[in-house]
Amino acid sequence: MSRAHPASGGIARSALQHASMLARCGVAVTVLGLYSTSLPIGTDDLDVPGCIVRAYACDPDDAAPADLLDDLRAVLENAALVQLNGHRSPLNFELAALCQAAHVPYIVSSRCELSISEQLAGSAAAEALETPSQAAYVAGAWGLHMTSAFEVRRAALAPEGGPPVLLIPNVVELDPAWLEISRVVARRDLGIAPDDTLLLYFGRIVAEKNPGWLLHVLAELDDSERLDYVGPVTDVVRDQILDEARRLGVADRVKFHGFAGGANRARWLRAADVFLLPSYGENFCLALVEAVACGTAALSTPFVGALEFLSSRDVVVEDLDAVRWAQRCHELAARGPATLTRLPELAERFGPEAIAVPWMAIVGDLVCDSRPRDAARG
Repeated sequence: MSRAHPASGGIARSALQHASMLARCGVAVTVLGLYSTSLPIGTDDLDVPGCIVRAYACDPDDAAPADLLDDLRAVLENAALVQLNGHRSPLNFELAALCQAAHVPYIVSSRCELSISEQLAGSAAAEALETPSQAAYVAGAWGLHMTSAFEVRRAALAPEGGPPVLLIPNVVELDPAWLEISRVVARRDLGIAPDDTLLLYFGRIVAEKNPGWLLHVLAELDDSERLDYVGPVTDVVRDQILDEARRLGVADRVKFHGFAGGANRARWLRAADVFLLPSYGENFCLALVEAVACGTAALSTPFVGALEFLSSRDVVVEDLDAVRWAQRCHELAARGPATLTRLPELAERFGPEAIAVPWMAIVGDLVCDSRPRDAARG
């Protein structure tokens, strides 16, 4: 069961890559995914080899779709495991209760904490979720999947007595064909002038990723530097960013391009001078690993789980200071792109074959009706 962020458009990419990985290992996988009506589902979301994928429109204030609940009840008749992916929410509490009633084990997979947007909404939103349903949601889980130690700290779990933490990073699909993409050709194909400095925001354009703050960085730089947002965005969020860009006098250097998949992901990452991640909090971040694999200079806040698996040579880490980020952008762009030698190493570290090992151990333990093996524990 996967829920994308309300502004993500389509089913969460990490969940689909995870499903594909398990399917390659011979596990029968059904994905019941939610998406927002403000960003219609893409056909790519429904095409995962070896998996059954069903998508349901569900906006943040909607009740659980009746067809989703009916389909989950049907799946539970033969399911060995359910993974509930997404921020804690009344909907996930309801789905967990269905699993408990059917005596099917479930893993809370990623984001046991409130979303940043919920945190920013104030204590009322948090208190609304501090209910017996939430306690049962966590306590009844077979395990809590976390993708990084940062995520474990962020979740603020009870010190003892709860379900085991399964600390396993996300699978990251890194295509060896990306090695063949020329930066010069990528920039030409994307219409980027040779003398432009391309600062790239790449991913879901949502509150917790802090995308609008980058306009203040852009305002500190000269007119040859441009900021391109590549990722799904609602009309409301895009208009808010453009209004702020006009206020700061940088609107002519800001562009939106929508979601990029497949080879287009690598084109943008190869074409960029600097990949920017100003997030308030990322449990992992697939795009950061992809950017490093493509040899693109990367600048990030400290609040990103994937940093634990990368080195200071791969990513420059700075707190949110617009002047300092502008200086770093100038330095990194002048340095130029690195070689692509990190792609094979990162593909081996985060590829499906590596990440499948602890997950298949978990599947084996479930078949044997035992607790998670030590190798899979965090």
